[in-house]
Amino acid sequence: RYFDDCFELALEEPTSASVMNLAGDLESMVNNQQFSDVCFEVEGRTVYAHRFILFARCDYFRRMFTSGYRESTDASVKINDVSHDVFLCVLSFLYTGKPRDVSPEMAIEVLGAANLYSIDALKRICAEIITRSLCVENVASILHAADTYELPTLRTQCLHYMVCHFGEVVKTEAFRELVSKETRDLVLTFLAEASARLTLTKPVEAE
Repeated sequence: RYFDDCFELALEEPTSASVMNLAGDLESMVNNQQFSDVCFEVEGRTVYAHRFILFARCDYFRRMFTSGYRESTDASVKINDVSHDVFLCVLSFLYTGKPRDVSPEMAIEVLGAANLYSIDALKRICAEIITRSLCVENVASILHAADTYELPTLRTQCLHYMVCHFGEVVKTEAFRELVSKETRDLVLTFLAEASARLTLTKPVEAE
């Protein structure tokens, strides 16, 4: 008798439109003081956030809030090594699941933050943005970033591009900086691949 008045509840699969609406609604909560229960001090500026969203979306913040250290209870947490704009990009992604529009140059900074916070999905998105901007002047520095942040696909693309434009790339300031850094193995990998490619494409001399 207890179940005489029960009825069937049918749930529809979420549509792309409803997902986008949810993302848009959550975007408005990024750096929103309303109902905020934690704030971050970034470059001397306050960024408001909500623990339950960060806890649900990111292992880094989940560990921060459950560690038992000061950050787990403090209402304000100081953030170092990440700029204010980049930190907002990271929060926006955690809230909405989609990246903000960023330039290729800023994407490299966001990539570093995504690596710091172990947000692999954001790392992949940044890598895609960066890939579309490869050019002679920046490919060496992007190669270094790809190697540092363990992005093998981007690393391979950079090496291929550098080999194809060998003569131009080695004259750039970015390549000189790459050689001057502690990247000996990376430079040797590039030179070995370039040497192999040049050997394969060397014309056969007529007898």
